Amino acid sequence: MSNLTPDPTRVIIVDRDPRVRRALRALIEAAPGFSVARDTPSLADVEALDGRQRPSVILLDLMAPNPRDGLALLAHLAGEGTHPIVAMSTRSGLRDAALQAGARGFLDKGETPDRILAALKRAAII
Repeated sequence: MSNLTPDPTRVIIVDRDPRVRRALRALIEAAPGFSVARDTPSLADVEALDGRQRPSVILLDLMAPNPRDGLALLAHLAGEGTHPIVAMSTRSGLRDAALQAGARGFLDKGETPDRILAALKRAAII
């Protein structure tokens, strides 16, 4: 009998705050159909992704370490087209810039758990 369970939505979390990373990891790992492939504070870690880490989606804090760097990385990764990205920030004014740079979604950091998971799932299947 074949296994009909779909592969989980694998998420890489990029946020400079370890408390935020822990909270997001706990939320994602507790949700059915999701797993965390990695969490990191470093944009360099995301730039160095290799084939073994195959995320379904990257959850990227645009403020890590500053919005200009976060938006530049977002545009670079989106331009490669290899990993869908959901951008997040405490600054909702970055929404339009993030979407123009190629994010498949944008979250304010205060979003509800249901909205976070829905945004990740939606970005992973587009």
